[in-house]
Amino acid sequence: HPAWSVATLRAGLPRLRTVETYAQGQDLATVGEFVRFKFRANLDWEYLKAVRDIWQGPLLVKGLLHPQDAESCIQLGVDGICVSNHGGRQFDGAPAAIDALPAVARVAKGKTALLFDSGLRSGLDIMRALARGADFVLLGRAYLYGVSALGKEGGAHTTEILMAELKNNMAQMGIQSAEEIKKLSLTEELLS
Repeated sequence: HPAWSVATLRAGLPRLRTVETYAQGQDLATVGEFVRFKFRANLDWEYLKAVRDIWQGPLLVKGLLHPQDAESCIQLGVDGICVSNHGGRQFDGAPAAIDALPAVARVAKGKTALLFDSGLRSGLDIMRALARGADFVLLGRAYLYGVSALGKEGGAHTTEILMAELKNNMAQMGIQSAEEIKKLSLTEELLS
């Protein structure tokens, strides 16, 4: 991929700019050491409670796949839950997030915001997540693909593609709004 290689040579290697400020350094070794020693690998409910006690602003917990975890988050007063297996790259033995979503949605409905993230690549994927209970979806890789292919214009182009696909799928089912998607009661076969 010559265009990517040339762009990388011009801009330099990708960096974790949001972490560099806290790591007090930009080199990969300093940032890596900071991440390794400062980011907790094994978060627990006591730690989340401590964060909630200190931080009164909006608090979102990402990476839940079990309804009992959603209930614990609600009891601790989180403002939102994000059902996610982190795209399957953190622990590839985790269940598919889309399969875990309905059970978590039954617990979270009306109690906290429910976001979904993991494996979304198309308008149909967005529709599935909304139909299975998500209030909102997050997309990362789709936008990375768009920016990688088209540079600064890639994000907007990705949005256009996803919206066109979503609208097309909605039209195919005779649906007019996202609220109608959320009211669907489709069989598991249709959602899979």
